Amino acid sequence: MKILVTGGLGLIGHNVVQRLQDQGHTVSIIDNRTTYGMIPPAELDYLMAERLSKLSSLNLYTGDICSPAVLEQAFEIEQPEVVIHMASFPRQKVVNADPAWGARVMMEGLINVLESAKKHHVKRVVYISSSMVYGDFKDDVTEDAVCRPQGQYGIMKLAGEDLVKDYTRRGCFDHVIIRPSAVYGPLDVEDRVVSKFMLTAMRGGVRLWVSAEHSTSHEVTA
Repeated sequence: MKILVTGGLGLIGHNVVQRLQDQGHTVSIIDNRTTYGMIPPAELDYLMAERLSKLSSLNLYTGDICSPAVLEQAFEIEQPEVVIHMASFPRQKVVNADPAWGARVMMEGLINVLESAKKHHVKRVVYISSSMVYGDFKDDVTEDAVCRPQGQYGIMKLAGEDLVKDYTRRGCFDHVIIRPSAVYGPLDVEDRVVSKFMLTAMRGGVRLWVSAEHSTSHEVTA
């Protein structure tokens, strides 16, 4: 199957691409390799090189999903059957710092992807949403729980889900929506929840961490 992954060099993205390639699919990537204003350029270059080293040969389109021309080139050449849309922000605080940028990527960029998928007769779009759409929740939250997003990131992710559903309602393509929560793993950036816990413990420190997402505090002790 021919699959196009937006944000395919991100933490989740490169792992998904590797798994798809292992299953024999033909995968291409669109990624703008942004620092999000929070990752040192040298660290980003290292992460990109290491993530790419884990992938087989593929077509990589370096560009922004907010540019229809970049998307048109990729869709026209690749003619994907499935699009997995992961291009977004890794943290809510990036969107809080610049809501206009957040809206441009998460809304305008998403619309561009969906319109390209419709134009090129993609069969299915997989939209990577977020557990932030639930708002504050306990560990036993299920996918049919009521969504009460708090903050612009969660609100825009939930709005994105509705946009994707509307394209399916109009007969453009099928869809799948996934809501990851607190992702972590090798080749992740340090500025994320689980990474902070693990690094603090490894360094023998005690730290009070306040979650911007859920307004809760946690003490980490090595």
